[in-house]
Amino acid sequence: MTNGRPRRRSIFSGLLLILAGALLLYDRFHGGLPIWQFLERWWPLILIIWGLAKLVDHFAARQTGQAAPATITGGEIALVILVLALVATVGTIEWGVRGGNVDVSDWGCFWSRTPYSFSEELPATPVPANARITIRTDRGDITVHAEDAAEIRVSVKKAINASDEGEAKRRAQQVNAVVRHDGDSYEVVTEGAGGQGRVDLEVHVPRQASITAQTPRGDIQLSGIQGNVIAEASRGDIEVRDAGGDVSAQIGANKDVHIVGAKGNVKLTGRASQVEIADVAGDVSIQCDFFGGVLR
Repeated sequence: MTNGRPRRRSIFSGLLLILAGALLLYDRFHGGLPIWQFLERWWPLILIIWGLAKLVDHFAARQTGQAAPATITGGEIALVILVLALVATVGTIEWGVRGGNVDVSDWGCFWSRTPYSFSEELPATPVPANARITIRTDRGDITVHAEDAAEIRVSVKKAINASDEGEAKRRAQQVNAVVRHDGDSYEVVTEGAGGQGRVDLEVHVPRQASITAQTPRGDIQLSGIQGNVIAEASRGDIEVRDAGGDVSAQIGANKDVHIVGAKGNVKLTGRASQVEIADVAGDVSIQCDFFGGVLR
């Protein structure tokens, strides 16, 4: 009964939308937000916010002389379900993308698009045997093989979703991989890849080189590198095997890390799902949350 008094509107709906918007905005700009794990661990936070909002409504209504809002309304229940469904949908996309294997930028009319693949080989680039090499792609996997030849060889695979082959070719032509160098430092990078699709890089490097591999959306695999290794993957798995120097890995989005065989020190940071670190001659430093793993 309101006894003719105007009923105060609850602040819960606004607080819930602010929370959901903040989560999605963080994921949009920073990436790597473990939405599934967040929901699994922190869903009671919604009940806490709901309860606090009702307490605030009650005391505010007493001060203003308004009638307190209903404890629970059908609209609030529907809003909670809608917000959970939205966040769960984003979580499903993040889980299904698997480090960007699906070009989310094409989902506007995904059902009418066809995946096309284009491959090319870059000319071999002579480099010093102990060169420092950075490999970076905006969206795609990085695979690095160690060889005895003192050169960089790059295989590029472009995956484009388009309505027809002509559109796919035009978009693929806007994406390039290039090799740059400054003294003994070299870069293998993609240009024009934003919004065009995936660009996977398979790079053959000298065995004694030191490697930095970076991909915001994709997996990283390195094997046989005798120099130092730095691997950074925001939304993909990291695998480093038989490294001859130090290994530094930064992981996000609750992906897997495998570092097996390292003659130097190993440092792991970020947030992982499964971690395997084995056969390390040096020290191991883990500044990383993870759900399961094998350390030996």
